[in-house]
Amino acid sequence: MGATQYFDSSQAESFTCQRSDKEDKTLFTLQYKNIASDRFFERGISARVYIECSKNSPLTQWRIDVDFNSQPALELLEFVEFPKVTLVNDFKAQGGDLELFWPFSEGCLIDDPGARQHPYKAVEYPSGGWYGLYPGPLQMQYMSVQSSKGGLYLASHDESHGPKEIEFCTVEEGTRLIYKVFTSATRTNYKMPYAMVLGGFDGDWYAAAEIYRDFATCAKLCQIPKLKDNPKVLDWIKESPVVCTYAVRGEGHHAGPSQPNKLYPYKNVLPYLAYYQKEFGTNILNIIMQYEGTAPWSPPYVWPPMGGEDLFKDYVDALHDQGNIAGLYCSGTSWTEFSSTGDGDYDCRNR
Repeated sequence: MGATQYFDSSQAESFTCQRSDKEDKTLFTLQYKNIASDRFFERGISARVYIECSKNSPLTQWRIDVDFNSQPALELLEFVEFPKVTLVNDFKAQGGDLELFWPFSEGCLIDDPGARQHPYKAVEYPSGGWYGLYPGPLQMQYMSVQSSKGGLYLASHDESHGPKEIEFCTVEEGTRLIYKVFTSATRTNYKMPYAMVLGGFDGDWYAAAEIYRDFATCAKLCQIPKLKDNPKVLDWIKESPVVCTYAVRGEGHHAGPSQPNKLYPYKNVLPYLAYYQKEFGTNILNIIMQYEGTAPWSPPYVWPPMGGEDLFKDYVDALHDQGNIAGLYCSGTSWTEFSSTGDGDYDCRNR
C-alpha cells in the first residue's frame, strides 16, 4: 500500500490570479501549478480555484479543480481541504465576543475552542465515532462565526450530501476551521460539483442558520413534510410523550462495573414511571440503555436482551398496561469488535 502524501497550495511552483468583471458579478481564477508534496517533494499536481463574487450578495461561491494525472505515482485523491480559514482567538473565553457554531449533534455554540472535551481527531478509517463527519454526527453542512461586529458563514451547498469533515482546532495562529471534502477516492481529475459558500452576515447564529435553511429549502433537501403534516407519523409521536432514558447496567454514565443495577429486572422501573406519568400528566416513552445480551454498546450483537426475551416481554406488557410506550436505545450502525466495559468484557471473536 502506498504512502499518503499531502499537497499544500503554498508549495506551488507558480501562482497566477485572473479577474473578470461581469455586469452582476466578479470572477477570480486562481492557478496553482506544480505543487510539491510534504514527503517526497515531487511536483506535478496542480489546482485551479474559481471564486464568484455576486454584486447582489455578501456570499461568495468557491469551486476547485485538481489535476494529478501528470503525477503517475499518485493513485487516487482522498480529500481536498478547501477553503482554509483561520480565525484570530478573539472568542468570549479570551475576552472578545466571537462565538462559533458547529453542527455537531443538535448543534453547538462554542465560546472557547480550546476547551473541548475530546480533542480534534481527523476523520479516518476505522470510524472514531464522535467527530465531525457529515452525514453522520453532524446534522448540517455549515459552520458560522458571529460577534457584535458581524459574522462569517462557511458552508458546502451540496444537494447530494457527499461526505465531508467539518471540524475546528486551535493552532498557533488562532482557531482553524477545517472543511475537508472527500472525493470518493477519485482516480481522475477532480472537479468540485457544487459550491463552497463563504461570506459575511449580520446577526447571531440564527441568521447563519437562516442562510442554510434557505439553501436547504430551495434545493428541496428537506422534502419530508413537517411532523404535524406527515401521514406516516404515528399518533403517539404527535402527542409528544415525555422521554425517560436510563441504563440497566452500571452506575451513571460509563461508570462502575457493567453489572445490572437496581433498575434490573426491567419491571423495577414501573413505579417510577407511574409517578412521572402522574406528575407530567402525559404518557412516558421509556428508553432502556445497556440492555444488550452480549455487552453494552455492541451493535449489531444486541439481541436477545439481557435476561432473555421472556423477561423483557413481561416488562413491555406491564408498561403497555400503564399506558406507556417501550423503546430501546440503538447504539448506531457500527460493527463492534470488542466492548471494554468491565467484568465480562465481550469480544466478537467469541461468537
